[in-house]
Amino acid sequence: MNLENVEQSPTAKLPNTWDVIDRIGSTLQLLDHELSDMLQLSDREFEKFRSTKKNLPMTKVFSLAERLDLGFSSIATGKIDYQALSQHYFGNKEFLPERYATAALGRRRTTLCVLNYIEEMFGWQERLNVLRHFQLNETLFANIDANINFLFASDLCDYLFRYRLSESALSQIGIQTFQSINFSKARKELGDCNSVAELYEKMCLDFAPKHLEQNFIYKFSRTGPTRCLLSATPNPILEEAFKSKIIGNPATSFLRLGVVASFSTLFGLPPADVKHVSSIYQGDSEILYEIDFSLAHSVFEQRKRRGIGHPLFSN
Repeated sequence: MNLENVEQSPTAKLPNTWDVIDRIGSTLQLLDHELSDMLQLSDREFEKFRSTKKNLPMTKVFSLAERLDLGFSSIATGKIDYQALSQHYFGNKEFLPERYATAALGRRRTTLCVLNYIEEMFGWQERLNVLRHFQLNETLFANIDANINFLFASDLCDYLFRYRLSESALSQIGIQTFQSINFSKARKELGDCNSVAELYEKMCLDFAPKHLEQNFIYKFSRTGPTRCLLSATPNPILEEAFKSKIIGNPATSFLRLGVVASFSTLFGLPPADVKHVSSIYQGDSEILYEIDFSLAHSVFEQRKRRGIGHPLFSN
């Protein structure tokens, strides 16, 4: 399955792309023969197409997109960050497009699991296509603790959701998030928890904001030995930066549901059962999660009764 190609129906007519191509050439200071080479056209063909503004075959636009690490749709629609294009072309691969650099309160590790899922399910070429679609590259994810804003996770989840990835699949990706977590750091900061409820409280209020993201402000309340409520409201910094109180989208919310469920799995405990009680994407003032960690609590207590080491680390 090629997600980038799904956008193009077999009968789709390619928009005229010459204005975009000319701007690309001007931005990168490309000579005509360099542009024609990227388009896999002879100099004569290039001049004929450009002088008449005749639509290019899709294969030629795909060729240009691949040479510039862009998505096909970026050229077709003209939605290109030209500053990022220039930076990447001239060697600064770590430059973030403005859309993903503004109010960057998240860590790149939190979206790495989604990219890993795409590669596992669809192959490395699809992962490359998706990165190109968002004008990003693998170099940007070499440092997984570097910052990126919430719009990338939001855009990426919505992109997958539009291509019929189910709500449960997005949640399952979220559950896999902690495969990229530094376990020694978590062990040091969370290893003294005396219950699963305490583990969830510290994870939500301390560990996650410190090491994962600060896109939302969290409030935690216990409702029993195996249940709790977690509320999340967008960080005012994001609301101001994006001029909106609605940050993200429903697809992102399902991914985050899986992330919350996975907190206990970091210590080999079963994931929690997490449900949405309310959502800002349905007109509510906050996202409210109801968390039931009964299974994790049961395993924790069994370990405790065995009396071998700390229940979070016993086999």
